[in-house]
Amino acid sequence: MDQLSLFSVLDNTSSEDVSSAAPPCSAAPLHDANLTGLRAGLAAADVARDEPLALAPAGSVTPAVSTPVAVPAASVVRTLGDLLAFIRTSKAVPAARKEPLDRGIRACVAILGRNLAREHAPASAYSVDIATLNRTLFLQPPIAHRLKRRSFINYIGILRMALRYAGLLDQREAAPIAPAAGPWAVLLTNTNCTYAVLGLRRFAAWCHAQGIVPDAVRVETIAEFEAFLTAKLLRANIRHHIGDLGKSWRRLIKCGAVRASGGLRTPDRRVPYVKPLEAFPVGFQQDVAMLVSRLRGGHDHGPFRGDGPPRPLRPRSIDTRVFSIRQAATALVLLGRDPATIRSLSDLVEEPSFAAILTFYWQRAIDLKIKKGLLQPDEVADHREAGVTAQTATMSDALMLIARHHCKLPPDVLARLSQLAADLRPPVQAGINEATRTLLNALSVPARRSKLLSLPKTLMKEAKALITPPERPDPHKPWAPRPREAARLAMIATAIEILFTIPLRITNLVHLRLGVHLKRLDPRSGRISLLSIPEGEMKNAKLFEMPVAAELGAFLQTFIGDWWPLLRPGDDVHLFPGGHGDHSGSRSVDAIRQGIVNAINDHVGLHMRVHDFRAFAIMLLFEDCPGALEDARLLLGHKTTITAQRFYNYIHPAQAAARYQGALSRARQGVTQAALEAHRAGKPTPKPTATRTPNAAAAKRAAKR
Repeated sequence: MDQLSLFSVLDNTSSEDVSSAAPPCSAAPLHDANLTGLRAGLAAADVARDEPLALAPAGSVTPAVSTPVAVPAASVVRTLGDLLAFIRTSKAVPAARKEPLDRGIRACVAILGRNLAREHAPASAYSVDIATLNRTLFLQPPIAHRLKRRSFINYIGILRMALRYAGLLDQREAAPIAPAAGPWAVLLTNTNCTYAVLGLRRFAAWCHAQGIVPDAVRVETIAEFEAFLTAKLLRANIRHHIGDLGKSWRRLIKCGAVRASGGLRTPDRRVPYVKPLEAFPVGFQQDVAMLVSRLRGGHDHGPFRGDGPPRPLRPRSIDTRVFSIRQAATALVLLGRDPATIRSLSDLVEEPSFAAILTFYWQRAIDLKIKKGLLQPDEVADHREAGVTAQTATMSDALMLIARHHCKLPPDVLARLSQLAADLRPPVQAGINEATRTLLNALSVPARRSKLLSLPKTLMKEAKALITPPERPDPHKPWAPRPREAARLAMIATAIEILFTIPLRITNLVHLRLGVHLKRLDPRSGRISLLSIPEGEMKNAKLFEMPVAAELGAFLQTFIGDWWPLLRPGDDVHLFPGGHGDHSGSRSVDAIRQGIVNAINDHVGLHMRVHDFRAFAIMLLFEDCPGALEDARLLLGHKTTITAQRFYNYIHPAQAAARYQGALSRARQGVTQAALEAHRAGKPTPKPTATRTPNAAAAKRAAKR
């Protein structure tokens, strides 16, 4: 939905879509600065519709109000349509605030419509229940609505303000006061665990109000706290906040501030249906263990590999196979088979069981698409390929591995099973997927590409600004240096710069170590000039070495000299350390991934995954040197050029079209120039003559005779 279409949805939400007006109620006044910012932002949005929708410049809008609404209207306002009617007609809302609040609510209606695939639904179709809004308003990132992150936050803030006017959101109830005495107060003031208590204050205040002491906290407690926040706060990061509680609690246990018996962990969000291996007979478990030993190379006989694979599988690949086996056995149980009758892996590859397992996951994929509205029940017969997914392909591969290499079934049985498995494998991908194609098309715009390529330097400037005093300090906003936050920002900038120069996989990027992977070949210069990753750490088990360009070497030198000591615990040599105190090790993959994705989203306005840097690198390579398939293979560290060929198939037609369009433009310019020169000479414009073959001309002369 672009800027214009978003406004069209807003304008189509007229007064007919809302219910009757609510009775007036008193509301707390807004600061004049907030009102000015709202009105200025809306005026700017009306004028510049080609720019991302923003209510006001950064920092000028503060949607929250300090005092909650005194007279609630919850009995009248049940939908966003009712809320619009209340804002438009209530005398408690000043006239100057009605327009920005109205516009913000209708913007949230447009966001909900896109999230729920109901873009033409009226405002009265959406409930104002806070828990429902939390589940539906944040389903997609701001970029999916063609909005910057700050603009999206502004709209949510305006919706909060409107809900407070209607008495549906109470700031004091959602933010209880932290205890000043008692066990929670002692815990929060523990100077030995300052980092651990961050993020626990709201939880401590809630537990204190409920009469729960720290040692009495259980999994049920955190689940109740999450339900409380979901019902009282309109915020996108409630799940992240709950996840951080478990981390903080484990740090407190390590510090000795709480007993380990009072452990806190995040409640399970998924309902697992796959049964553990312990749910099946001992013979089945032993058979799985024997297969795992074979896949690890445990059946080697001296210099001979025996009946094992050509090379041992990686631990992650083995885990994938074991999970597929658990899924297959679980499918039979869910279809009505007694787990006690599944005694070995051979029970999974009997022809009826083989077909039943694959049919189960095919039907599961169909049901999921019907549930999401992507497929209608009466369309299944014509779209049987909708159930053929990557999961069915993985399941087919695991079952065929068992049948062929573990059970060693006869060739005729293997042929029939192979035919069944082939029907549940999706066709070989000939090109790049739709998401990657959309991203590369977006990066073909020069403005976006320029922002992305300059992002590392932009983040470095922001990091320096966090530790440099401002030239004109604001007396109302005291400044303090934030070195650790600046160092983390510089770390993300360095990770992005490495991905631009050497597009690594995220796991290899996160675990880079100085002196092990990043090497200084010239001791005189001291500059990092080689990146080397051994075979055991690469996906294809091939040594990967790439020279480090001078620009990247200088970037790394700046990061290591200025920022790395602020992050490095002890003698850790990881380029991206993630430990605290005496703990050493690399930062988590999720932390680096999320930092990179958020930086690109905020500064470029695109949702770009870390793995997409590899696609972008091939795009740049083929634009500069068409047909460099071998260069692309070496840059990606692949064994074959299959992946490079897929990107070439995407980029080559565009390059061919550009070359033809250039030839067409030059031809038109040549004809125009010839006509101009003929006009200046006073001669008529020469007409193009048709070329004739000698045989055709001779036949014409013979006909005249």
